[in-house]
Amino acid sequence: MLLITIFFSSFVITVVDERLPDPKTFPPLPDLILENIEEIPWAFAVTEKLIVLEILTLIIVIVLHRHRIIIIRRLFSIVAALYFLRSCTMLFTSLPVATRVTDCQPKRLESFTARLNKAMFIFIGQGMSSFGVKTCGDYLYSGHTCTLILAAHFINEYTPRSYHLLHFLSWITAFTGMFFILAGHQHYSIDILIAWVLSSRLFIYYHTLANNRIFLQRDIRRMRFWFPFFSYFEENVKIAIPNEYCFPKCFSDARATINNWAETIRYLIYWFVLFFFISVTYCLSSSKTMNLSWLIQR
Repeated sequence: MLLITIFFSSFVITVVDERLPDPKTFPPLPDLILENIEEIPWAFAVTEKLIVLEILTLIIVIVLHRHRIIIIRRLFSIVAALYFLRSCTMLFTSLPVATRVTDCQPKRLESFTARLNKAMFIFIGQGMSSFGVKTCGDYLYSGHTCTLILAAHFINEYTPRSYHLLHFLSWITAFTGMFFILAGHQHYSIDILIAWVLSSRLFIYYHTLANNRIFLQRDIRRMRFWFPFFSYFEENVKIAIPNEYCFPKCFSDARATINNWAETIRYLIYWFVLFFFISVTYCLSSSKTMNLSWLIQR
């Protein structure tokens, strides 16, 4: 479901790029923050590096968490909802480019196949300019901000409360990334605000419902009607999941496999050394016998 939603969002971006208002005719909209921040060309690249850092941290947390499957399910559900909403807002309203210095121009693709190819390129590059993806019309709202905020929320939720430094750094990274999005004039301020509100509210509402079973027990039919995916995914989760950590089973299986291979290699080396020693001993004894027989003949 998540992959389908992200690809749909990528396809919508290709359509939105074609409907981009011409920057020569439509200047950037008035924005209180952008008007008072000088554009920094390298700022957006910094944001994407911070996103990679946040995602790597979140991946480590999820991999080591005992209830990693539940966390992944919740993460994918929220991200899918955000990307679907973003696809709708981008498609319904096309905003002018947020910066005056731009090479963005509305360009209509020739065929549906060309749109699919561009959508696949955006999908593979995850919309990040660091991977060579360039988009112009994907405003309202910021996908980069959603990623930063969600990663910070999940890191804070699924790590012990005593990890104050990790929680602090995750939020500092998120807010710094949001600032650099604005400093690079890649989004309007309203894009950042809407992305922040939507991603944080969806996370909080989802986990409030998931951690309080009374909401599901009061009227299960109504919950299944209004929140079908939530009801399906959280049906067997009875309590708030504790923050417990362990290595995945595949790690222990891999370790056992490596140990078996090491034991086999050790066994082969032992027999090889033994065979080599016997061979050398036999050769030396044969050589001495030949020398002795030669001396007797003399």
